Amino acid sequence: MKILSFTKLRVTRLTHSYRNSKPKNPASHVIFDLDGTLLDTENIYRDIFKETMREEFGIEYDDETHKVLAGLKNIARCKYMVEKFGLRMTVEGLDRLTKNKKMDVFSNTKLKPGAERLITHLHASEVPMAVATGSGKMAYDIKTKSHPRLFSFFHHVVNAGSDPEVPFGKPDPRVYQVCAERFEKKPRPKECLVLEDSYYGLLAATEAGMQTVLIPEVDYTEEQMKDAVMVIKSLEDFNPEEFSLPPYPKG
Repeated sequence: MKILSFTKLRVTRLTHSYRNSKPKNPASHVIFDLDGTLLDTENIYRDIFKETMREEFGIEYDDETHKVLAGLKNIARCKYMVEKFGLRMTVEGLDRLTKNKKMDVFSNTKLKPGAERLITHLHASEVPMAVATGSGKMAYDIKTKSHPRLFSFFHHVVNAGSDPEVPFGKPDPRVYQVCAERFEKKPRPKECLVLEDSYYGLLAATEAGMQTVLIPEVDYTEEQMKDAVMVIKSLEDFNPEEFSLPPYPKG
């Protein structure tokens, strides 16, 4: 998989939500990314890699590097770091080291603003929902264990990190294709609305033929965000009725 470099591109710091001119299809099903979209975990990834690279190798893991790797599976992040810096550690070794550190802090992961309200509303409105994540099953269970009721509202979860039908993580589209196939009433791709925070997730959903609302955790270029039907600062800015989904109750 090719990992893109953002360092030579002009980035756009998102100061407000905006709607692209792309037409919005009525959505019948909603698929959520997990890390950075529903759960506030991307900062945890950043801090763990920053600490590990500094303490183990004397290397600075800066924000530009994190921007390149945001949204990738942990093993892909580790492969990039080993190859870029010529680390005297295998990819698998760095993967184990960073995963062990993450497991200690993931059990108290917080929800992103607006996540609880949106999920609860869609569930009450009987809109089918699922999660498509690069996290393996064990990591997913640890991250979500503080919110068992909320995550019980999802019809299913596809874990690209451990699902045999999803051998590759994002930006490969398979995680979203499989996720759509597992709904009881299988939607067409254009009927699926994806909520994502990362560029690689946006690429995956777009390749799967789905429309995507992007809630970026890092600053991306306008070119990188062009395939999103909408770009918002927070799930709190999402209006379900714009995709023919039931609106929030008034009052």
